[in-house]
Amino acid sequence: MSNVHTALPPVNNSSPITPTGETKYNARVDEAEWRTRQGHLGAADVRRVAEVHQRDLVFGRRGRKPSSLIKRGMQDSHAPAFAAFNGILHHSEDEFKFLGLATNAPEHQARNGPLGKQFAIYVDGSNTIVCRSALAIPKFAKLAWSLPRSPDLPIDGAGAGRMLAEIREYKAGESIVRPHQLHAMIARGTAPGGAKLSPADEKRHQFPLQLWEQLRAIGFTFVLAFLESDTDDEAPGRVDDREKLRIAEIFGMIDARGANRAQKSGSQMRAAKFARHALDAVFQMSNNARTGASAHNDSLGAFPLHPAGVQTTDQRTQEVARQQSGQVAGLLQGIINAFASEQERVIGFTPSGGFPGFNMDIVMRRQ
Repeated sequence: MSNVHTALPPVNNSSPITPTGETKYNARVDEAEWRTRQGHLGAADVRRVAEVHQRDLVFGRRGRKPSSLIKRGMQDSHAPAFAAFNGILHHSEDEFKFLGLATNAPEHQARNGPLGKQFAIYVDGSNTIVCRSALAIPKFAKLAWSLPRSPDLPIDGAGAGRMLAEIREYKAGESIVRPHQLHAMIARGTAPGGAKLSPADEKRHQFPLQLWEQLRAIGFTFVLAFLESDTDDEAPGRVDDREKLRIAEIFGMIDARGANRAQKSGSQMRAAKFARHALDAVFQMSNNARTGASAHNDSLGAFPLHPAGVQTTDQRTQEVARQQSGQVAGLLQGIINAFASEQERVIGFTPSGGFPGFNMDIVMRRQ
């Protein structure tokens, strides 16, 4: 599969792998993308870094509108693409989509240097890329891309000063969904009197802070469930609204304003009652014992959630109700979204491994 033992002309100081199983589609340099960056770079810098070269990893901005040619019945099959991230390192990876590997038209596959305004993109199959990584990547590693923020990345081989995507080994164990990683990001994002997060940091911290908000609401619900189930009768009691708001202030949900056998049996009954009430309260659902089905129950929150625009005596009750509403669903959806975002940045795996700045074989996969 590899051409390293043949006498083919060298590309990037060694011969590339023979492309196999690939799909190609048309692309063009995204002029609109570079116009938006002139405020950060200037027109001269844009002209310098906007070129796309052979075997560059190329990307597109999510949400880009279709070509206006379609309105006139003229189909435009060229995907708007770019290779360099100059001027947008303050953005988030979630804003961009990996498109594939830049190449020329089939009859010009061996050409090096700038490919012009229009070019083709390889997706899927096997190929060769430059290992733009801060560390050596082992054989059979799963590969992911990220914005080039590491100071140890190899420089742009074309000499244009382009900031090209970083390639790294993807390890599920190094996901953002890890306790110490989440704790560090939450601590930074919630530190009292701390420096305001930059727009890029706000995007990177969005999931941890959302997770913390949901966990805080769930903890608040558990406390209320415990207090409200501490009654002699079977039905849960009610905590005074002022006390609910005081507890919510302590949890940081809103701003503050100003053993014998009989005892053991009683404790077991108390625990069972709390467990039943807490399950329903945290999920804000009731279960039908006859059908086994669970359904949402609006009455299980600390306060009723009113429609938008409805005024209440204390609007802070609505902030508490909003945070409690769908708290478990929000927690699970946040985890799913974070995992899906990381998986979308996986571009394939490498059978050869590679060292920074040198060629590395890759088997690409489409997301």
